[in-house]
Amino acid sequence: MKIKSKQEEFNKKEEYNNQQQDKRPTKEEINYEKESLKVLISKQNDFLASFYKEKDELLSENRRLSMENANLIRTISLNHNYINYLSNSFWWKLTFPLRFIYRNFKNKSIDYQFVKNINDNIEIIDSTISIIINTYNPGEEFKIQLDYLKKQKGIKELEIIIIDRGSTDNTKKYAKEENATFIDMKNNDLTDSEAYEKILPSIKGDYIVLIEQNKIVDSNYWIYQSIIPIKENMAVSTVFFKEDISIVKDTSCYKELKERMVEIADEQVLFFPANRDAIQYFSPIILEKSCILVKKRISNIFLI
Repeated sequence: MKIKSKQEEFNKKEEYNNQQQDKRPTKEEINYEKESLKVLISKQNDFLASFYKEKDELLSENRRLSMENANLIRTISLNHNYINYLSNSFWWKLTFPLRFIYRNFKNKSIDYQFVKNINDNIEIIDSTISIIINTYNPGEEFKIQLDYLKKQKGIKELEIIIIDRGSTDNTKKYAKEENATFIDMKNNDLTDSEAYEKILPSIKGDYIVLIEQNKIVDSNYWIYQSIIPIKENMAVSTVFFKEDISIVKDTSCYKELKERMVEIADEQVLFFPANRDAIQYFSPIILEKSCILVKKRISNIFLI
C-alpha cells in the first residue's frame, strides 16, 4: 500500500509539472507579446510627441498673441503720448506749417557721417551697454549669437540680459556660460514692454540694445557704430531692419530720413533724428519690421 501511495503521489507531481509546463508560453507567444509591447510603446511615444507638439504650438500661439497685444499697447501708448504732446504744445502747432514746408520742399543735406570709420584710434564709449534679448527656445544658434555679442569692441563694458519665456532647451545654460543675467518669465503674462519696465531698475547700462534672439550682425563694431550718433546727439535711436527699409519711403518725413538710411555690415539701418518731432517717427509699423533697437536708457521701451 505504501508503495502504491508513493507511486500515486509521484504521478500527481508529474501530472502537475506537465500541466505547469503546458501553461508556459511558447516562443511564438513570447515574440507576439514582445511585438505587441513594442507597438504599445510606439503608440505611447507618438501620443506623447503629439501632446508636446501641441503644447509647443499653443505656447507659440500664446507668444504670438502676446506680441500682437504688445504692439496694440505700443500703438495706443504712442498715439496717446503724441496727441498729448501736440495738444499741449503751442509752439509745435504754430510752427507746423514751417516744418511741413521744410520737409517737403527743402532738401538740406546733413553734414554728418553717421557710420564712423573704424581704426585703431577710435574713442572708446566710456559707458555700460545693456543688451536685452527676449528668448523662447532659440536653439544652438543662441550660443553663436552670444559669442558674437561678447566680441563687440569700442565699448567699456557690456551687460547681457536674457528675458526668457519658458525655454526647454539649453538657453539658460548658454546664458550662464557667458555670464549673462537670466530672468525667467515662464509663468508671467507681461508684454515685452512691461517686462522691460519691470527690470529697468536693475539695468546698469546708459544705453540699451534690444535685439531679437539669434540675430547676428557680422561686425565687431556694430554696437559702437550704432551708439556714437546717439552719444553725439545726432540721433535718438538706431534701428536695424529685418525687412526692406523702403517702408520708410511711405512716411511723410522721408526727405529728412533718407540721409539717415545707411548700412552697417550689410544691415539696413536708420538713425532717427534728434528733434522735438522725433516721437512721430517711432511708428509701430516701422518698429514691427525692426530686429534691433538701440537707444538711451529710459523708462519706456518704445518712446524717446
